Amino acid sequence: MTRVVTLIQCALAVLVFSCTTPTIPLPPPEVEAIEFTLEEGWATFRYTLPKVDYANARVFIMNEDLGGKGIVAAAAADGSVPQTQPFQAAVGHRIQVIFARDAEPDESSARVCVVFRPGSLTDEDFCR
Repeated sequence: MTRVVTLIQCALAVLVFSCTTPTIPLPPPEVEAIEFTLEEGWATFRYTLPKVDYANARVFIMNEDLGGKGIVAAAAADGSVPQTQPFQAAVGHRIQVIFARDAEPDESSARVCVVFRPGSLTDEDFCR
């Protein structure tokens, strides 16, 4: 009888753990693929590098210096992000860029903080 109970417990454990898939974290965005434009206090974002990991992801672009205000966009099927709707920004503001597979950013999301400036960014543009 003890052996039967143990086998049932093992079977239940396998069932429970087989239904939970471990999350695979996304790689962080490449700073060199981030481009911003700026016109009269309004900026747009674009991610130029096709990356299958980001295919159809939600993209959160949030201005930390304005209390996290920003926009949510969608990555294309190839993982790039076409030019977004405008959001408020100024040169020097800290911008969080987050790619998320789910509706909300979580620990499996890919993120980077950059210092805003118009044009293509470089490794020098990480938040400090």
